[in-house]
Amino acid sequence: MKLTTEQINEAIIKIKKDPRAYRNFSIEYRCNKEIALEAVKLNGRALEYFSDELKLDKDVVLIAVQQNGLALQYATEESKRDKDIILAAVKSNALTLYYASDELKNDREVILTAIKKNGRTLCHASEELKNDKQIVLEAVQQNIESIEFASEKIRELCKDKDPIKALEAILLSEKLSSDLSVQKPNKNKMKV
Repeated sequence: MKLTTEQINEAIIKIKKDPRAYRNFSIEYRCNKEIALEAVKLNGRALEYFSDELKLDKDVVLIAVQQNGLALQYATEESKRDKDIILAAVKSNALTLYYASDELKNDREVILTAIKKNGRTLCHASEELKNDKQIVLEAVQQNIESIEFASEKIRELCKDKDPIKALEAILLSEKLSSDLSVQKPNKNKMKV
């Protein structure tokens, strides 16, 4: 059954009066994008109550996770592989990184966005990024305790030291070494 404009408007009015009204809607209402959009604007976690088709709809999911990052838990696996959706979710709530696909847990931009809000989300990063000194530095600058989620190699480098100072020193040393190797003169050039 297709809903009339009047039925859709009535449902939206009900949602505005009671943001949880969607819980009592029949399936026809839970399959309507206009109603879903209105509901997730007010409560992102309302996504749970809408059809699988709407949980695949990028517009609906984006609005839901922007309103409440935890709405990501109700999104489809396909949505959890969508970088735009994951970025919106972690900007709302960094802990939602937990629900992201493994591929996006290995994405520098996604991880940096999350750890700048909550360094402890480093625990959800890929092993590769847990071994990235710059990523770990960002995490420990936000929350010093996040060093516990770094790779064993980085934890060893920071053992018995302030992890921020240790990582900054290592990164500076690596940069200077790199800069010096670029600046080495070519001994084979002839002088004129």
